Amino acid sequence: MRSTLGQPGEAEDDHRAPPIGLSQVGPQLSALRNRLDEETEQHPLRTVALAVGAGYVLGGGLFSKLSARLVGVGLRVGLRMAFIPFVTQSLAVWSEDLFRSQRDRDRNRDIDVGQSPPSGVGPFAAETTIPKKPARQTDPKENNP
Repeated sequence: MRSTLGQPGEAEDDHRAPPIGLSQVGPQLSALRNRLDEETEQHPLRTVALAVGAGYVLGGGLFSKLSARLVGVGLRVGLRMAFIPFVTQSLAVWSEDLFRSQRDRDRNRDIDVGQSPPSGVGPFAAETTIPKKPARQTDPKENNP
């Protein structure tokens, strides 16, 4: 069977939907208009922003120097807003670890030989004690002149 599609003088099968009559367009347009009116009343600033943006793009402003500058400023501000919390959180964790290790060193330095460490110091604080120094024994001959 030979295809007749695209040959002049022969009918093509048309599978498109039949055109909508004007009587069917009217209710759809009025429903769309009512919806737009409701959105404009509920969110007027958003409507104005969308209208300004659409006018800017349709007016050819998308690829202008002003757009490049605005995108550059937006990226810098966005990166700073994302980067600053990350840095401050990292510094807070780092300083907390630093102070904790310094506090642990100070606690260990303050412990004299023969004293048990305060609770919570060292990895085995609950199980260990520091042994006492043995008493120094003197030779009785040294004390006699």
